[in-house]
Formats: sequence, structure tokens, C-alpha cells
Amino acid sequence: FRVERTSSGNTGTGFPDEVLSTLNSGLSLEHKDGTHIGITNVIQRLHLLYDEDFSIYFNNLPDGGALVTVVLPYQPINTEVFS
Repeated sequence: FRVERTSSGNTGTGFPDEVLSTLNSGLSLEHKDGTHIGITNVIQRLHLLYDEDFSIYFNNLPDGGALVTVVLPYQPINTEVFS
């Protein structure tokens, strides 16, 4: 079973502890007023595309900053689409 793994990080302050806990428990960050929808939207789209065949991990880096890692099933690119 092959997978593709991609990570994106930054050098900011990282996720607040409560946000990190919420994200890693699989709960939505979206508030009733419509804020914090970005990460929730990405996770919903991943579910639509991959059902349960993906993983997403949220971490704070030891020296500051946040890291998000997404693991997806490997799917070869159909090069005919780009011809």
C-alpha cells in the first residue's frame, strides 16, 4: 500500500493548545458565526475525495511554529490529461 505524504509548516507561534487538541480529536473548529472554517473545509474535502483513506496530523514544532502533515493514497498522475 503506497502513500503520498506532504507536510507544511511555519515559524509562527503554533496552534494554541485547545485548538491542537480539537484538531487532533477530529472535531470541527468551525464556530457558529462562520469563523475558523478553513481547516474544517479542507478536512471535509479530503473526506469527499478519499472517504476514510487519508490521515491528517497537526503538531506544534519544538522551537515554535505549526506543522500539518497529510497522508493520501498514492494515485499515479494520468499524463494524458495534460497532453
